[in-house]
Amino acid sequence: MLVVSNMKEDRAQTTIHVRVTGKPAMWLAEMKAEGFVSTNTDAVIQGLIMLYKQYRQIETRNDAP
Repeated sequence: MLVVSNMKEDRAQTTIHVRVTGKPAMWLAEMKAEGFVSTNTDAVIQGLIMLYKQYRQIETRNDAP
């Protein structure tokens, strides 16, 4: 497990510069058109939330006796 010391959740910050192409770009355009996400930043944050939830489930299963 990654432990970040001296970093409060409300102050944690990172900058991501990435070009999205192909199917993921099409998915993003579709989700924005349907109002599922409002901005690219919103989409990245929601994607990270989903990925983190899956990660925690897998980690929990691996820690089980």
